[in-house]
Amino acid sequence: MTLELSTAQKKALETQHRVERDGRVRDRIKAVLLKSEGWTNEAIGQALRIHPETVAEHLRDWVREEKLKPENGGSQSHLTVQQTRALEQHLQENTYLNVSDICGYVAHTWQVIYTVSGMTKWLKTHNFRYKQPRSTPAKADLRQQEAFIEAYLQLLEDTPAHESILFIDAVHPTMATKISYGWIKKGANKPIATTASKTRVNIIGAIELKTMTVTSEFVETVNADSIKSFFAKLRQSYLQAQKLHMCWINQATTVAKPSKTLRCCITSNSTICHHTAPTLTPLSDCGR
Repeated sequence: MTLELSTAQKKALETQHRVERDGRVRDRIKAVLLKSEGWTNEAIGQALRIHPETVAEHLRDWVREEKLKPENGGSQSHLTVQQTRALEQHLQENTYLNVSDICGYVAHTWQVIYTVSGMTKWLKTHNFRYKQPRSTPAKADLRQQEAFIEAYLQLLEDTPAHESILFIDAVHPTMATKISYGWIKKGANKPIATTASKTRVNIIGAIELKTMTVTSEFVETVNADSIKSFFAKLRQSYLQAQKLHMCWINQATTVAKPSKTLRCCITSNSTICHHTAPTLTPLSDCGR
């Protein structure tokens, strides 16, 4: 690509360069002037400490519309409103590791070409962030979760003040050292002693969201007897409650088989609510 400037154009650019306070505009002016003097894009990029592709973009802006000032507010999107909505929907349903793959999808679908930097800017403008997805249990059922939320909200409205709603779950954390991040002197290796074995513990717990009260018990194994013992502990913790509504993470066999016996451990009026919504139980987050 060759670029020719008239004497008047060169004089005007040099004058603007002397008075221009924006360094980005001065770099664009220098790129145009140096190109007109026969410099290559690589040499201009080396002199200005910018990428040769950026130099080429500056030169194209000048050739098309003599543009020197960057548009901080963002340039016009290459996609139409309908295409933008379709791409947003596609990205919400599909997770991409690399921006270049998104550029490829857009080019294949709508024959619109984006650079990686341009698509990255588009993603940030449309509130997309590069982050780790949240893992969900394989057996999580979205329909059952939605049904439980509806039932739970209704239960909140119908439950009087002298009754309590508890989320109950059993967790099995492993007592192993987990290496995290911290501020360490550059060049130094800081050793962290790890456990010799991975000991697993079993904890049964209940949380009342209204008061954020947590009741827990360490058990040898999670079975009907340990759950029965935990229910007895709950009874002592909620002596003033006329009725306890208990929401379980799953309808485990250890709960389902002796349910009549367990129900009597609290009160004859107790209510046990089962649901298979692992990501909806707040006790798992409390355990973490």
